[in-house]
Amino acid sequence: MQGLHSQFQNYLTERLEKGAVLIFLGYSGSDSFDVNPYFYNVGRSCFSRSLGVFIQHGHLPAPYNVNKLLISFGRSITENADTTEYLAVLSGRGRCLLSGIYHWDSAFLERTDLADKDKVRDILICGIANALGINADLLESGVLTRALQSAHHFDPVYFHDCVSVAARTQDKRNVEKRYQVATSESDMLGYYYAHEDWRNALKYALSVDDLQSSAQSAIISASTMDWDIYTSMSVHCRMICNKYLLNSFLHDVSRDDRKEINKLIRLTGILAHPPLRNVLAINQTASALRFNLLLQSLASGKDGLETENSILSLYGEAASIAGYIGSYRDIAIKSYFLHRYHGMSEKRDEAIKHATKSLALAEAVGDVRGERRARKLLVYL
Repeated sequence: MQGLHSQFQNYLTERLEKGAVLIFLGYSGSDSFDVNPYFYNVGRSCFSRSLGVFIQHGHLPAPYNVNKLLISFGRSITENADTTEYLAVLSGRGRCLLSGIYHWDSAFLERTDLADKDKVRDILICGIANALGINADLLESGVLTRALQSAHHFDPVYFHDCVSVAARTQDKRNVEKRYQVATSESDMLGYYYAHEDWRNALKYALSVDDLQSSAQSAIISASTMDWDIYTSMSVHCRMICNKYLLNSFLHDVSRDDRKEINKLIRLTGILAHPPLRNVLAINQTASALRFNLLLQSLASGKDGLETENSILSLYGEAASIAGYIGSYRDIAIKSYFLHRYHGMSEKRDEAIKHATKSLALAEAVGDVRGERRARKLLVYL
């Protein structure tokens, strides 16, 4: 709830408790920083005297989480309408606020210098694919190969970063290694973690104690926590999870490992729920939640279905397909931990089901590395 200023929160709560009509207009319902956290946390029917109205533009169905957004109101309405016409009615003018339909794409092209479009097109397609977490060649066949020929048109850091990520999705390791930008220890940490090279990743990762201290300091000083904190956390968590996933001779968590796991559970709890001003990307909190889910299942036999739903919701809001692929693998591992270390026999089939879903998603978007990891997990399961 830190995304909304406390004074505005208080004002909103006071108005809605007394009774008011609140209209959600031109809102996708997909944010984890201000509006959603506020309404998700106030409780069912907390604003029993108020009416919540969600207007979905056009004829598309309303976002999946609208019911959760409106649950705090005594009454709620969801309707489809043309946003411009609706605003005209609200304004009391009884006419369209714009002189005509505004085509943003045409307006963009009218104001754009297209002289270099052929030079930049391929690398921009790779950038779009990276943002979506899909194989660039799915958008256009051979685009990565062509993009590699246009290096002289771009800033070297941007170009190398873009093509190395695109190559990683296609599991073209030689290409990724050639263009990988390694200007800092944080870059090396990310590279080794992505390739599951735990020994080298551990050389660049912060210790668990240093992570605790860094997270607390960032929260106190209201500074942003960069990815090196979250990637370091991921290295420590993934290593201990892999130990109990892959070692068939282990049947219980050792005393020393349990101490380490409890420290990591506390750490992931802090990093999963920091004040939102400390968050660089919402995928950071989703990553911390994933490992908290895994460690809780391993140490305490907790199923964590609510946490699981939160993780998937966060990746949905971030439109991170890669996040979904990795999450379903981790949910499979969670189910396996419950089966193997806590005697929940029914969870083995669930583990296979979730790993299969991860594989299907990876195949659908051409994530070759994701496919390989899902197949490996399925073979083990």
